[in-house]
Amino acid sequence: MAVKKILSSFVNQNVRFSGSSVDTLCLNGMSATKRKLLYGENGTEVWKLFFNSGCFKFEVCVKACASIDMRKMIKTEQSVLEYLSNREGVGKESILLPICIKKNSRNPLIMFPYISGGDLTDYAMKYSERFKQMRLYEFLDLGIQIAQAIKFIHDNQIVHLDIKLDNVLVEERMKGLKLKLTDFGYARRCGSHEKLYDEHMFGSVVYSAPEVIHKKQVKIDAPRSGKQVIKRCSTYSQKADIFAFGVSLCFLNFLQITDSNYPFEARLRVMQKWLENGRQSSTDPIEKHFFELIGDLISVEMDSRPSIEVVYRDLLFLKEKDSMRYLK
Repeated sequence: MAVKKILSSFVNQNVRFSGSSVDTLCLNGMSATKRKLLYGENGTEVWKLFFNSGCFKFEVCVKACASIDMRKMIKTEQSVLEYLSNREGVGKESILLPICIKKNSRNPLIMFPYISGGDLTDYAMKYSERFKQMRLYEFLDLGIQIAQAIKFIHDNQIVHLDIKLDNVLVEERMKGLKLKLTDFGYARRCGSHEKLYDEHMFGSVVYSAPEVIHKKQVKIDAPRSGKQVIKRCSTYSQKADIFAFGVSLCFLNFLQITDSNYPFEARLRVMQKWLENGRQSSTDPIEKHFFELIGDLISVEMDSRPSIEVVYRDLLFLKEKDSMRYLK
């Protein structure tokens, strides 16, 4: 609690998170090295802070706006994370929750624990041989951790809308890898049977569901007048998250990512071919079942995709079944 209080005090000071990539700060006798980790595609910046007070040392990261246009995304993420922080349930531990938040109209910030392993895309590529040698139940455990994070937010009527390996962070622990879902800038309130429509396409193309990519004409309320107008919109729902999760599992399993320059249909055929080849080459019925499950997640028909409750249950079942073979 003492560390959290210090950090809350720090983030509410007038600290500038812009400019040079490396800088040294000092506050109340405590020094901190500020280093830019990344500049996001959506116009946000993530900074790593290393604090050294003499008594203790710790690392955190701070998410800030790199442009005026991105303030809305940061504020959305702040609101969603505050809401989720006050909820309880299975999967909460798989969400990267903030240490503290700075609500400021001009300079909103979010401070998180620093996760040293980086994102799952880079981690899997860096340690590709380790992933190839994983037993199925070990791989399924990674899928379960992501699934329970999605289950937690869906149970609380939140859709992420940008689920991808880049937004899953990896923490190395003695008992294995611990995954955390992050980046809620596109998140929205949405119940299990609701659909949201928007003229803008959110998220990453290669992970996007067909109903997101292929817009359709719908009646929506005009922002200012409130009158209904017909617009070409993407369709968002919990099933869009399910599709993105399926793509994530597919990429992680085969350690390949489809080309964003390809049209949706071509990308889908590539993934379906990977899964079909996996089914045909495997002699393991549990692995075959897993490939079939991924195929269900990336179904073109939104209503054909299972709910996260069903997906989570199936992954747990497959993991238990596979791990039992090694206990005999």
